[in-house]
Formats: sequence, structure tokens, C-alpha cells
Amino acid sequence: MHRDVPAIQSPERFSARYGIVDALRGFAALAVVLAHVKLQSNTVGGESSAPRAVFPFGYEAVLVFFVISGYCIAASAQGCMNNGFAFRDFMWRRVKRIYPPYLCAIAFWAATRIVKYHTEGDWTLDRSPAEWLQNITLTQWIPLIADPLNAPSTNPRLFVAAFWSLCYEEQFYLVVAGLLALRRWFPEIVFRGALVLAVLSIAWGAVFPTIKFGLFIEYWAAFATGLLAFYRLCVVKSVRTGQSIDLALFMLALTAGMIAWCFGIDWGSPSRAGEDYVISWSSLAIASTMALGLILLRPFDARYVSVRFLAMPLSALATISYSLYLTHQFCLVFASGVSRRAIDLLGLPQATPFLVLGQVLILLGIASVFWYFCERPFLNRRADADRRESPIRREPAHDPSPS
Repeated sequence: MHRDVPAIQSPERFSARYGIVDALRGFAALAVVLAHVKLQSNTVGGESSAPRAVFPFGYEAVLVFFVISGYCIAASAQGCMNNGFAFRDFMWRRVKRIYPPYLCAIAFWAATRIVKYHTEGDWTLDRSPAEWLQNITLTQWIPLIADPLNAPSTNPRLFVAAFWSLCYEEQFYLVVAGLLALRRWFPEIVFRGALVLAVLSIAWGAVFPTIKFGLFIEYWAAFATGLLAFYRLCVVKSVRTGQSIDLALFMLALTAGMIAWCFGIDWGSPSRAGEDYVISWSSLAIASTMALGLILLRPFDARYVSVRFLAMPLSALATISYSLYLTHQFCLVFASGVSRRAIDLLGLPQATPFLVLGQVLILLGIASVFWYFCERPFLNRRADADRRESPIRREPAHDPSPS
């Protein structure tokens, strides 16, 4: 006589499509915009103080984008593997999705600089041919290899400071595509290779915690936490493996946070007045916490999606988030001026809530128009394929960040 041994259950495997990711991306996009919206307040003597950001956590919002991007690109790579797609197919979809709207944004930026020259006499288009080529090809990061900075957003070669994170996203796509190309000879190379690179990224951050060379390895660990969350939710078949991933993310968040705290680093704020610093340990703590949150929130996704009055506007905001990222920073002065005039016409006080709301609404309007004419035409039309490949309507390009 023997007792029946209960079988080890497999963890619940979810669909790659994840509605809460839309909400998080929408909130992150709004956070980045608010980080760039700066207002002046009067001092006791009546003089205007230095402009201050409405929401000083734009960099943290960028890290959220990196994690979401890791999740989405992992889903895309898994879709390619399931359907037999190769390097060329993966990269073509990325290039088609990212570059045409980006080039339109560069043209839009140049047009606004011409308008600014005719209205204010400030000519800012006298950039070198090398800088034009770098900005058109998203290779502004290459000179940083020999001339690193404390924060990538301060790269003087960037036409628009917010585009720093897109330079990293471009490299992420190339690395994942390269791993896919190797899959013919090494079937498990995508996931395992990403984890090896994550370990190297953590080691790199330990050696260079406040120096950025513009290389993908500096933010790969943050990107890889999103990739890990995808595999945990949608691929892993073993309960023990799933629990190991949960524990690894928790320990990573705890350890990185403790290191940042013990060394007296104030979560990425400047170490000296007037100087920008990006701290690798605090960045890793934020990213791994975010990835763990994606795992914990997944069972509640269906309930969130059913609340349509909440899910629909956030999904709409997520839909235009790339266009909002591409256009908002160099339209801030215009949005501020129009907002103030509109408030005067409406007879409202020039109070901070009205000023902020007015600017955000104008920037959202610009982004919506840009999305319709410059992003929408390049969206992948194969809806069924998109549903299999991506958990959201598009892969976010990462970012925005405080300048």
C-alpha cells in the first residue's frame, strides 16, 4: 500500500497581452512630461525664483519605460521564435516602428527652431555634419565612449535631451536581434544570454556607478528585469523556477537599494549643486522593484481592464506615449505661452494647477496630431500578429527623461 504523491503543479501562465502595462506606460509618460514642465515661483522679496520641475521624478519614470520595454521586447522575441522569424524580421519591425516617427520628430524640431529664429533671433541649427548624422542615426552615444558623462541626458550632441534613452533602446533591440540570430546554433541563447549580460551589467554598474559611456550594458540590467518578468509570467513552466525568479528580483531590489542607501546616495539626485548624476545602484533597485510589481499585479489585470472608464483613457494615453515623448520637450515654451494666454482669456488665476493642466493638455494635443500623421501610418497592421507578439499596442521607445 502506498500513498499518492501530489503532482507538482505548474505556475499559471498568462497571455503576453497585459493591460496594466498600458496604464503604467501612460502614467510614466505623463510623469516625464511633468518632469520637464518647469514653473517659477515668487520669493519673499517678490523676485522670481529659479524654475522648478512640477514632478521631479522623470528619471525614475524612464526606468519604468526600460522595464516595460524589456517585457515587450521579450514578448516580441518569443513571438518571433514561435513563428520561425529570424533576425531580419525582428529588426525590420523595430526599424519600421521606431525610426520613421523619430525622423519626423527631428524634422519637427528643426521646423520649431526656424520659427524660433524668426521670432526671437536665436539660431540653433548650426550643428556640425557629424552631429546631424549622429542624431539622424541615433548614434549620439558613440562620442561618449571616449568622453563619458555623469548623466546621459546632458550629452551636448543631442538635439533633444529626452532622446538619450532612445539611444539605449536602439542598442537593446540590436542585442536581442543578435541573440535571435544565434538561436539556430544555441536554442536557449536568448534568455540565457540576456541573463549573462544582466550579470555583466550589474558588475559594470559596480565599477562605474556614476559614469555613463552611452553603452547598452549600463542599462541592460534594468531592461533585463522586464524581460525576466515576461518569462516568469508567460514562459516558465516550473513552480520552483518561478519562485526563484521572484526571489531573485526581490533580493536584487533589496540589495541594490541598501547599497544606494548605505553609501549616502540620494536616489539619483546631484551629488553636488548644479551637477547631474545617475546612480547605477538606485536605478537597479527601482527597475527590479518595478519588474516585481509587474509579476504581482498580473492576476488583477482582467479586473483592471473591466473598469473601462479607467482603462480606456489610460490606454489612449499609452497609445500616443511615443509621440508624446518625441515631441513634448521642444514644445514646452510654446505650450507655456499658449496656456498662460488661454488662462487670461478664461479669466482664471495664473495658479500652478491651471498652468500645469493647460500645458499638459496642449502637449497632449500636439502629440495626438503627431501620432495621427507621423506614427499611425507606420503601425503594424497585422492585428493578429501584434496580439501574439506584443502585450500592448506597441513597444515603447523609452522614454523620456529629465534634462
